[in-house]
Amino acid sequence: MSSPEGKAVGLDGLFPKQARSAACVIQGGGPGFTVAGTCASRVEPASDGSAVASFVETWDGHAFHGPGSAATPGLSHTWEFHVDGSEHVTSSRSFGDFPPQLVK
Repeated sequence: MSSPEGKAVGLDGLFPKQARSAACVIQGGGPGFTVAGTCASRVEPASDGSAVASFVETWDGHAFHGPGSAATPGLSHTWEFHVDGSEHVTSSRSFGDFPPQLVK
């Protein structure tokens, strides 16, 4: 979350610092709005010392839904980072529903 890649998408301050889920308020982009949600941090270690860190936000699509998403509960977006044994991000991806903070 504190890597340059994580900071670039604004993960720091939104997600729990420990691997757990917590209620959160997602700050929408553009005109400025907020969406209540759940933010989860997860870490899956590998035997070679590397790990996959995932940050998942979930919200009710009735409060916000972007292009291609329905107005239904349980919308989510995931940011995933592959980290080597030296704690450097080696690759990343994001997927899921269009997140509120990417509204321009």
